[in-house]
Amino acid sequence: MIEPSLAMLTDEQRRFLEHWVIFPSLVYLPKEVLAVYLELNADKVDDLVRDFERFSLLDRVFEDGHQYTYRLHGLLLDALRIKLSTTKQEELHGKFFDTYERRFGRKSWSQLAKIKGHRHFWVYAPWHLLRAERLNQVLQIFLDLQFLQARLVSIGSSSVIVDFREFRHVFIQKNRLQEW
Repeated sequence: MIEPSLAMLTDEQRRFLEHWVIFPSLVYLPKEVLAVYLELNADKVDDLVRDFERFSLLDRVFEDGHQYTYRLHGLLLDALRIKLSTTKQEELHGKFFDTYERRFGRKSWSQLAKIKGHRHFWVYAPWHLLRAERLNQVLQIFLDLQFLQARLVSIGSSSVIVDFREFRHVFIQKNRLQEW
C-alpha cells in the first residue's frame, strides 16, 4: 500500500526515511540531531523536512519556545520498520552513536552537553547501543566518567540513575556486575 508512494521519492528522500526507523515512534527530534546522524548540514535537513511536511508524512511541533521538532507518522514508521531487516536496523542504531562520537569525540562530550538540540542523544545513547547489539559499548559509556558527567549536565541525575537500573542486565550478562 505504501510502496507506490515510496517509489516516487528520490534516493536521498528514501535514505532519510530509512534512517528514521531507529527512533521511538512518539519521539520528536530537532534538526540538530538529524543533521549529525545523517551527516548533513542544517539547511539540507530543513529541505528534506519541508518535503516530508508537504507530503504530510511528518509532524512538526514548536518545542520549548525555541525550536521545531519532528517525527514521522506512526503508520509510515511501522511500514518502514517491517521493510528494513533487523541487521540493517542494528547497523543504523550503531551509526547514530558513531556519528556523534566522530563529530564530537570523546574529549568533547562536556561541550556537546552544553549545546541545545542534542538532548535525544543524551537520553537515548545507551538504548541505541543496546539496539545495535553493542553491549561492550553500553558498559563503556556507563563507566566513562566524562560521558556520565555530560549526561548529568544534559538530562539530570534522575534519568541517569534510572538508566543504571534499566541497563543493569548488561552488566550481569557481561559478568561485570561488580563494576555496576
